[in-house]
Amino acid sequence: ALQSEIGGSKSRMMNKSPDFVRYLSHYQDVSQMKSDRLLESCLREANEKAKQDREGKENKYEYKLNFNHAVGAFKDQLIKIVMAEDPLVGKHLMEEMILDMKRKVIPIRLNRDVPRKIHLKKPHFHHKHKSNC
Repeated sequence: ALQSEIGGSKSRMMNKSPDFVRYLSHYQDVSQMKSDRLLESCLREANEKAKQDREGKENKYEYKLNFNHAVGAFKDQLIKIVMAEDPLVGKHLMEEMILDMKRKVIPIRLNRDVPRKIHLKKPHFHHKHKSNC
């Protein structure tokens, strides 16, 4: 569509038009802000639900969401939620994602300053491990 409107290739236009580059960078900034806001609202809702579930329990520590897991779950489900044709399907996927975030909580342990062990030997064959498994 873009190529037919300008009568040339998109890459040529990007090289010649600083307005187009500004438009793209603005669009990316806006979409980043929207996804950040959506993530923040999902985290807030999952945290509230986790606190409600733990209200009657007598635990040694308080619990909070595992932030890394929550961001990973959000990242994995975001495209499915946005691209869902039916809004009810998107809503269902969002609720499942929030429930998944709610299940992954970690204790808040005070005064836990355990020093890390220093490994003097280099790990061998670190390049053979698969990172996306």
